[in-house]
This record gives sequence, C-alpha cells and structure tokens, in this order.
Amino acid sequence: MKKAALAFIGVLGFGLATVGQDYPNPEFNNEVYAFQKDSSKLFRLEKQTATVENKTSIVSGSRVEYNIDAVKATVRLGNIDRLSFVFWTGAAASGIAPGVAPGSRGDSMIRASGVDPSLLNVGGANSPDNLSLYRMDAAKGRRTILLVKAGGYFSKKGGESEKYSLSTKRIREGYFEMFVDKKLPPGEYAFVIRSQGMDMMRGGVTLFCFGVD
Repeated sequence: MKKAALAFIGVLGFGLATVGQDYPNPEFNNEVYAFQKDSSKLFRLEKQTATVENKTSIVSGSRVEYNIDAVKATVRLGNIDRLSFVFWTGAAASGIAPGVAPGSRGDSMIRASGVDPSLLNVGGANSPDNLSLYRMDAAKGRRTILLVKAGGYFSKKGGESEKYSLSTKRIREGYFEMFVDKKLPPGEYAFVIRSQGMDMMRGGVTLFCFGVD
C-alpha cells in the first residue's frame, strides 16, 4: 500500500512539475527560439532571408540551393542536449489573434468573410509543421543548404543537405516545443520556413540559423 501511495505521489509530482514548467512567450511571434528548460530562458536565433538559386552546368551538373553570407552563425549554442526549440504563432490563450479584441468590428468583419482571426498570422508560418531543420554546408565565405543536386557530364554524384526530423509538443494555444530526433553534431544549422507574399513568389525563405560548438 505504501509503495502504491509513493508511486502515486511520484506521478503526481511529475505532473505538477510538467504543468509548472515556465514557457515564456518570445518577443517575436513566428520565429524559432532555442529554449533552455532548466532556466526557462529563450535565445533568439539568427534570422536571415534567402532565395532559391538554380545553377546548371553541363560539366558539373545542376544544383538548387539556398545561400547566405558568412560561414558561421552569430548565435552559438553549447550544451545542445539541454536545449529544445519553441515556436509561437502569436495566438492568445483565448484563441483570438493579438490586436483583435473579441467582439470588435475588425473581428466581426474578418469572421464575416469566413476566416477565423486566430488563424491569421501575416508573414508567419501558422504552424511548426511548415518548418524544416537542415545542416548547412559552410565554405567559401557562405553557408549553403543544398536542396537537390544532379550529376553532370564529369560528375555523376547527386545529393542534398542533411535534414533532421522533429518531434513537436503543443504547450498551449499557438505555442509549440520542438525536439530534434537525434543529436546534432558540431556544425551550422538552420530552420527553414517558407516566406509569404512577394518573397514566396520569388521562391524566398526565412532562415533561423545557429551553430553548435
């Protein structure tokens, strides 16, 4: 009986610790932040934009890639095993989009058009499902994500940058914690989110970059 009671207390304590975990809202929504759970601190990642570059050569083949300047990210993460990542869409706990008060004229007009205001995130991803994590190739003064490579006349080798799978946990309305499914070795990395508007028309993306030392 005592063992059962102790086991129940242990489970209850774990549940309370989980509920009591402080997940602060990031300063900016629709961005990826590194999260240090033991101190409940958020670290903003380096934000960059890039467009798709297509390179074709009969000799070396074709490449489709994203490039950004500088071989190293300005944000360096140590103790990567103690970190996760968080993403906030900007949704309020009530499910109403920030800046749109419940019952307001703006809210009513949006709903009248058949759109839920809580789903509106201009310039954002709306969901962490739209994020992909890549390891970047760092060389010749820049960082590259190789999306696809096809061989040419003298080079038959294809390939692409390594992509890491993510597990996602919903913390609250519009707020998600993401875990990389395997350990990240030292190197350069970027979360990729498809851009909207004119950037999307040009094949643009937003990158949230970091380095692992």
